[in-house]
Amino acid sequence: MFLHDTDKAQAVLFFGKEGISKELLYPELEALLEGFVPLEEWSNTTQKAAYIEFNHQFVVTAAVFFSMAFDAKGAVDSGWNLPLLDMARTTAKGPDLGAGPIRIACASQCPIAYFKDWLWDPDMDPEGPQFKQIKRSLKRNRLGVHFRSTRTSDDAVGGFSAQETQRLEAHLSQHFSKQYEKALREQMSQLLEGQRLRIASMVSDRDQAVQTMRTDFERRIEELQKQLEESEIARADLDKRNQELRLTIDGQVQKIEGLREYYEHKLRRLQGSDSETLETVRARLESEMQNRMRSATGELNELLKMKEVELQYRVEHEEQLQQEIFRLRREHQESLVSSGDQFLENLSRKGVNFVTYQPGAGHITIPYSEMSLFLENPPAFTAAYCGVSEKQYLAWLRHYQAPVCNALDDNGEMCCANLHRVTSPTDFVVGESDVCDKHQRTQRPGKLKAI
Repeated sequence: MFLHDTDKAQAVLFFGKEGISKELLYPELEALLEGFVPLEEWSNTTQKAAYIEFNHQFVVTAAVFFSMAFDAKGAVDSGWNLPLLDMARTTAKGPDLGAGPIRIACASQCPIAYFKDWLWDPDMDPEGPQFKQIKRSLKRNRLGVHFRSTRTSDDAVGGFSAQETQRLEAHLSQHFSKQYEKALREQMSQLLEGQRLRIASMVSDRDQAVQTMRTDFERRIEELQKQLEESEIARADLDKRNQELRLTIDGQVQKIEGLREYYEHKLRRLQGSDSETLETVRARLESEMQNRMRSATGELNELLKMKEVELQYRVEHEEQLQQEIFRLRREHQESLVSSGDQFLENLSRKGVNFVTYQPGAGHITIPYSEMSLFLENPPAFTAAYCGVSEKQYLAWLRHYQAPVCNALDDNGEMCCANLHRVTSPTDFVVGESDVCDKHQRTQRPGKLKAI
């Protein structure tokens, strides 16, 4: 394929497990989309790819990182309709690969939100694995792209006097100075844009990791909750069975008492018989009754002990489940906090400054070591920055937001007269700056609204 050196070549590179697995010129991709050349080895798969544009020096100037799904026959899924050429015209800036920052479209930098699910994020470092593979591919030039030179050289050389030469040198010096300043500004802009892009990619990765962690913890907690509910049901059944056994024991006791009464009645009827016979019958009846009572009581006590052991095991199992749920929740919370701290620390190492705007203090640059103090109590942090107490800063903030007199009149209502706004917390005096002249002259103890 031959192009002029002023043209841009277009290609699509597919990424495999060990690097770039297939390279296509853009016309070949169009043929693939039309279904003329299906790829049976990719049937029922989804492949990651990158549409790139590069110049005659084989340096990338634009890239779109997208995914492409294939059906059972190896043809591109009919629902795939990504406007690669339009997305490559995005104004989002990526890393500098040798010809200035490339135009880039990816999941975190998607110019058309509707197509975000079809994009993915590469490593934004110019020396990252994806960009290295693209550079190696272009260097090999297996695509067979060749550029023809259209430039002409002018051999005309003119002579200049010393004065004209000095003017020319001064003019060129001024011109190149401006060009250098412009290039420096563009480079700084590119660095900032690249940093923003890397931060957006890091935020996306962190959010995905946190979401995965949260899903795992929620699934584990749901499983433990289900086990706990099953244990509660089993314990309720066990309590019910124990109650039934106690009722059975009470019934056996009543039955034994009935037998006792029956035999005592029978003994009283034999009172007139021989005393030896009566004693023999009494002893036999007593022995028989004791044997029955021991047998029934032993069986019931053994069964009751088994149920009590089972109940104790259930209680211990429930306690273990409750402790496991508490541990998982605590680990989940600690992991969320630690992931946030690691993220902030990572940003701080990369040179990202944390700046906040607070009334009365303006823009404050917060060191990473003091970030926890600010997040714990922003008003106290701002008050310390301004050199006043937290109470005075909060009183000034109320005055700054609503500069009216807060003194109470004779009816117990606030005066609300307009006051001159004090713009600095250090110049604010409680009881003077927030009270009008009339109430400053007539105020008495207990008449000012409590702050």
